[in-house]
Amino acid sequence: MGFSSKDMLGKTGDLHHRMKYNFGGHPDDFEAVFGAVFHGIDAGAISSEELEQILEFFKMNGRERLFYLVDSYINEKFNSYTFESIFHVLYRDEWGTDLSKEERELMGHIFDIGSRFSPNEEDHKNYPGMYYTEQELRAVADKVYRTLIDK
Repeated sequence: MGFSSKDMLGKTGDLHHRMKYNFGGHPDDFEAVFGAVFHGIDAGAISSEELEQILEFFKMNGRERLFYLVDSYINEKFNSYTFESIFHVLYRDEWGTDLSKEERELMGHIFDIGSRFSPNEEDHKNYPGMYYTEQELRAVADKVYRTLIDK
């Protein structure tokens, strides 16, 4: 079971506050991203170094966060469910701030596929063509990332 950002207070002192301050945007969106990142993680299992890496993520601007997130996903540091949960919030909130028109359009493909991603095989059986698979989501993320990095 995951934990909330408030659970981090006892372990990290002001880390939660610093992360929330650096995140910007709506506080509920911060909680959603924080919850997605830490879903299923035991607070006691996170090292100080890992917490500092997470803090660095929250210091990035919107564009840097999206690129970092997609890079981490295609390098299998996040599962598809976690990736989609975080990407959905970040893209929705950050899409117009730091991305070029081309970046918004290409990242929008990931958003569209991710919005209809389902890891549940029953969804794919019962509603053919309605949902995208993990392989499809990963392929689109990889293609978009490679296209943008190669520019």
